[in-house]
Amino acid sequence: MIVTLFSLFLLPISVLIFYLQNDKSNREHFLLVIFLGAFAGSLFLTYKILFPALAFTFTTNFLMNFLYLLFMQVILPIFVPYLILYIFSKDTIKDKVSYFFPFTASFYAVFLPYLVLEAEKPYTGFLLFIKPLLILSLLIFTHIWLYKYTSSNVKSMSIAITNFVFLIIAICMPSIMEAIWITNFSFFTWLIPSLIFFILAAILIIPKSTIRD
Repeated sequence: MIVTLFSLFLLPISVLIFYLQNDKSNREHFLLVIFLGAFAGSLFLTYKILFPALAFTFTTNFLMNFLYLLFMQVILPIFVPYLILYIFSKDTIKDKVSYFFPFTASFYAVFLPYLVLEAEKPYTGFLLFIKPLLILSLLIFTHIWLYKYTSSNVKSMSIAITNFVFLIIAICMPSIMEAIWITNFSFFTWLIPSLIFFILAAILIIPKSTIRD
């Protein structure tokens, strides 16, 4: 029961923490972003519920499982709605980048419980605990990467390429780990990399206790 509540409330609590960590005089504009993220998540969830026949059937094919998870649970629900927000927002680039975490985390606060609870019972530890942490870590990594990329001048091409490779790895990480889990690889092949991913995300935010920068 506690682990189930963890999967349901991890993202909403993360959004709340993000909001409260911002100065009172400079956080009200995030309320609209949070609302838009939750609204976009509700629309996507409605689509998934209304068209269940389009649901994907997982197999033992790792690559097919990975590509489906990457597109349907990361790129389409996270980056496409955020890109639309980024394009149509008239705010500064710095402000648009600051919207990434509250927008996408709010989206997933609505969408993630559906992904977890639609699975067959009994719910597994991966879905209830590991998957929510993978998604949260992905959002943290991407938010910080966007902030650093847009607020600093990287003169070295090799450093820029290395940073971009790390971003791609972070984006793919949740889908890779879940595809490994679905395909019934060894327990340690998804647990250890997932734990490393969580720890790295924690290291990035714990020193300042914030993901604003």
